Amino acid sequence: MAEYSSGAYFIKRKNGGGGRGAALLVIVLLVLTAGIILLAVFLPKKSEDGLISGAPPANSEKKFYYLVTGESGDITTALLLVQECSSRGGAGYLYNDGIFRSVAAVYDRESDVKELTEVNEGASYFSLAMPPCKLSGKDSAALNYAFGEFNEALYNASRELDRGKMSDAAADFAVSSACRKLKALSLSMENAALARAFDIASEYDAVGDSRTLLSYIRFVQVRATVEVYYALSV
Repeated sequence: MAEYSSGAYFIKRKNGGGGRGAALLVIVLLVLTAGIILLAVFLPKKSEDGLISGAPPANSEKKFYYLVTGESGDITTALLLVQECSSRGGAGYLYNDGIFRSVAAVYDRESDVKELTEVNEGASYFSLAMPPCKLSGKDSAALNYAFGEFNEALYNASRELDRGKMSDAAADFAVSSACRKLKALSLSMENAALARAFDIASEYDAVGDSRTLLSYIRFVQVRATVEVYYALSV
């Protein structure tokens, strides 16, 4: 058998089959050419900076929902609100978008936070939609970890701790492990703003914080999502 550059194989015929063989070869080559053209048209293209322009950003349509226990334009009142929030097991994170908001927790689904606002008097919520961005493959993978495995680890730890189904030691170990991985990822990231956000988000010292462990884990989770949002908004 004769091997062609296309990778296809054809059987040589000795008895007058040359014409048909040549015709078949032409047809196969035409089909292969058409296939190559289609691949060139539909496969994602790399831009000059090496990014795949046809691939969706890692944070595509990602949105977080924040449970608010109180808000105020006065800093003294706001600090009292976050102190009360943290004393009840909430994050006690002070978010400022022109109004100081005492954030108790962050959720992936709007239905979850809506349900909580209905059973907590005076509660409300807001959302942050992560801005689209162009990232290298390494940074995109790191962002997917932050929004996926990292966020899930902190949410599960706080939920199980609140339900009494996880010990303090187990929850602390799960969260500290996730934070160490986030810290390691920040050291090799190319996007400086995002690397800085990961560095802040990965800070974890439950022993040195005055909050309860439940409150502190929720605080770390809220802080992480907000810091990444700020970095992507630059």
